[in-house]
Amino acid sequence: MDARTDNGFLPVRRWLPWLALVLALSAALRLALLLGRSPWLQFDTGDYLQLAHALRHLDFSSDTGMRTPGYPLFLLALGYSARLVRLVQMTLGLVTTAALFSIVLALTRRPAVAALGAAFYGLNLPQVIMENTLLTEAFTTFLVVVGTTMIVWLWTDRSRHAGLKMVVLALCFGFLPLVRPVYAFMPIVALAVVFHFARRPRRRAVAVALLALLPMLVWSSFNYARFDSFGLATGLGLNLTNKTGSYIQDAPDKYAVIRDLYARARQVNEGRTVNAVWLYYRQMMQATGKSFPELSNAFLKMDVELIATHPGAYATNTGAAFLDFFKWPELDIRLPGLDGLTNAVWQMERWIDRALGGAFLLLVAYWIGVAVVRRTWRPACPLLLLMAAVVLATDVLCALIEFGDSARFGMPVQPLVVTVVIVTLTGFVSHRADRKVSAP
Repeated sequence: MDARTDNGFLPVRRWLPWLALVLALSAALRLALLLGRSPWLQFDTGDYLQLAHALRHLDFSSDTGMRTPGYPLFLLALGYSARLVRLVQMTLGLVTTAALFSIVLALTRRPAVAALGAAFYGLNLPQVIMENTLLTEAFTTFLVVVGTTMIVWLWTDRSRHAGLKMVVLALCFGFLPLVRPVYAFMPIVALAVVFHFARRPRRRAVAVALLALLPMLVWSSFNYARFDSFGLATGLGLNLTNKTGSYIQDAPDKYAVIRDLYARARQVNEGRTVNAVWLYYRQMMQATGKSFPELSNAFLKMDVELIATHPGAYATNTGAAFLDFFKWPELDIRLPGLDGLTNAVWQMERWIDRALGGAFLLLVAYWIGVAVVRRTWRPACPLLLLMAAVVLATDVLCALIEFGDSARFGMPVQPLVVTVVIVTLTGFVSHRADRKVSAP
């Protein structure tokens, strides 16, 4: 049996060297990137910076509601400095690595396995590249993993600092929808967890639950006041053209203006539907006399009609997006002077991560199959089911409304995929070993 302290935890001397090792290697990789590459700006970065300036001056006259304020507030807090942003994101990446170590250690009691699970993030080249990029993925990953860590800590020890753990959980999951709207369900997860673990009376639990729900409700109400549309963002209809754009020519004539302008944008985009709408959306606003939210609503109505008349094409597209979620996006992962090495490591990591994604899907299918056959099933670790549910919910929501960037959108929950697979495999191996030992 593993040595324990009196409170049930492993002694620090058992796990600290493993944590120090994975953090040292992770820090070295980030230092190499800091010294060898400049911060990476993307097309979306400009939108986030624009909203950050609007938030600073409280002047939203030019804001379209396309972006949520979570990441712009992060940029604003760091003074819009690209170098400072990436430095902070890499620091948060090290915190994320340590949090993953804590999660896997709590669920397996094996420091070496915990180090392996943490290394899948800390030494993952695409994840580190995203920390060097002014996009939402790194910050989103931090919020997802730290919030999940609070749940694991509540599960393993409710006797110490339970209130603080619930507050951190509510802050992380409550802020997530303001960073990526697809996580609008996460405050509900926080609410369910808080009420599950809260002791009676539950007045404190109600306060913490409100802390999780308020950010999303306040911003949605603000959008309703200025756009007459209650929601986190206004671009759903335009985003859906990434899915319906290939058959948009079949839209009814009542949508002729936006239909024909979109067809022109698709032609300019060399026939590709992904992000074609952004090439001509200003011309569409001018031609229709609609504001950005009104144009998006018009596209949403057209998208819904097209999906209803092309269910097979939409289902095929959604299925492809669902599977793409578990792949890695094509990123420039080269480090100066180490092109060959980083490319070789990237190819190895890509296939390992795809194998983990495949194992995750097979594992979920097995769990569902067992539950259906037995009609009742109690998993050995409900926390793994919760993590798997978060991954699948995120994947399904992205697949239903997005296409083209599914691999990038899957990066924030990839650490949960790794955790579910590694912890399950460790439990399976341990169970087999115990059976052999107990066999006569």
